[in-house]
Amino acid sequence: MRKVYYIYNPRTQTYDRIYPTVRQRALSILRRLFYGMGLGAGCFIVLLFIFGSPSEKELRIENSRLQAQYNVLSRRLDDAMGYFRIFSSVMITCTA
Repeated sequence: MRKVYYIYNPRTQTYDRIYPTVRQRALSILRRLFYGMGLGAGCFIVLLFIFGSPSEKELRIENSRLQAQYNVLSRRLDDAMGYFRIFSSVMITCTA
């Protein structure tokens, strides 16, 4: 905030000096502080959405690894179930 203001006085047709009070200066400083914090927080959130956090990146990698392991185990289980069906049908025909 500026230290001195000039306001035109139509009676005297001159500019009068006006000094801001301590309260006006404090409010000006707080206003700038909150604008700066809001702008910083907004930029941080935007960058976090664009790039992501390192821990989130690690979680994505771990998730893809776990999905690959799940697919392998699912395929092995399907193969085992197929052999079980063949084996059980052979056993049924042999006992009959």
